[in-house]
Amino acid sequence: MQHAELDNVALSECLLRGRCDSDGLLLVNISNKLTHPKHQELASPSQPRAETKFTMSTQDMKENTPTSAKGNGDTIDLDLLASLDEEAFGARVPAILSSASQAIFKSHQRKPPGIETIRSRATEAPIVAAVSDIIKSPIKDQDEFYLAWTALNEIVVDLPLEELQLYRPALKAVAETPVSNTTASHYQGATNLCSEAASLIRFMDDPTAVWVPQTKSDHIAERTLQERVKTAEEMRPHVPGLLNWLADANWPPFRGCRTQLARFPEVTVGPIGKLIEKERGDGGWIVSLLEFVDECVPLNMWEELKPTIKTLVEEAKGDEDEWEVSDLARRWLEKLEKKRVS
Repeated sequence: MQHAELDNVALSECLLRGRCDSDGLLLVNISNKLTHPKHQELASPSQPRAETKFTMSTQDMKENTPTSAKGNGDTIDLDLLASLDEEAFGARVPAILSSASQAIFKSHQRKPPGIETIRSRATEAPIVAAVSDIIKSPIKDQDEFYLAWTALNEIVVDLPLEELQLYRPALKAVAETPVSNTTASHYQGATNLCSEAASLIRFMDDPTAVWVPQTKSDHIAERTLQERVKTAEEMRPHVPGLLNWLADANWPPFRGCRTQLARFPEVTVGPIGKLIEKERGDGGWIVSLLEFVDECVPLNMWEELKPTIKTLVEEAKGDEDEWEVSDLARRWLEKLEKKRVS
């Protein structure tokens, strides 16, 4: 079903980022059941409001170094892959990626065997051809979606710019393929792949292109910010959009947006103060903003926020009591006061 497919996309993105909670467990909570209209505005309207949650020990998710992987009935000796010539290795690529896609989506494995080997040989013509064929093949069932997603996201999206050019024809084909050609149950997944391919082409064609994530599945945006924004002033216009994604820690862009904001904390303080004043009553968002300041902004920059934070202690609004906003704000102010008297 379309909804289940989209949850799997978001789930795999969280797995690949390896987010862990404070108990040392990998925690993925894909939740669109939001209580504030502004959250729903950020979420894609086509996405369901459903919740999927699971925990997995970080020990289970540690990078493994297996020496073999199974694909299409064959056992692939990873120790021998690097020694294969280009044609022989290229012939193995579909089986390796098929096995990897099942490991990612069905076993929630973070480092499927064979992926690094393919990526290290991603400029070889037979590998380019094999990966490109997978990416641009029509999606007719769930496994084909898993395979296309894995080829694109595990092999292509993080390649250096010059190597990305080798995959331009395939990306162009995907970006221009009418999603109506896809079966109805995989429409949303195909739409996401088309959008991702179009974003990569934009990234290649326009060396000045920088943008904040527009949807939950837009993680090319983070790459543009990381590689092309070099100063605080260059980051400044993107801060409001990045702060919007801190409204819910379960959204896939949350972690990347937080990382980008932390690069230049000096341009985040003013916008954070204004956002807290504007979004009073949204306890979860305010807690996220306060935690960001506490963990990522130097203490000597906090003073500007003091008047705004004091109002959080004086009167609770909306669901702020449920999130214990006033207690967090009080501790925040105490920490600032200790800094002032020291």
